[in-house]
Amino acid sequence: MAPRHPNRPQYRTLLLVGEGETKQAFLQHVKALYVQRGSGLRVTVRCAHGKGAGHVVDYAIRQRIHQFDQVAALLDPRHYAAHFGADALQVGRKIEPTLDDLLRLLAA
Repeated sequence: MAPRHPNRPQYRTLLLVGEGETKQAFLQHVKALYVQRGSGLRVTVRCAHGKGAGHVVDYAIRQRIHQFDQVAALLDPRHYAAHFGADALQVGRKIEPTLDDLLRLLAA
């Protein structure tokens, strides 16, 4: 009988979506700074290739959402109001985690 392979540990997974290539590079940099190997957290960074904040949110939703435990999108606040309304940014700040909360999630 063949020997059993040890069970692999289950990783927590996080998807980070940036609006463009520069946001993707920033998220890769944050990932390199805060996510250590063997920490039990697997972070995937993807680029939505522009087209505004609405497209970034749609892109994040369209990614295989059930593959990731957490999904975060980095949006440009200057163009946020054009897609979601002026008051949505203030409401979203109360509901959604900020960059500080994201860094705490990466460090945990």
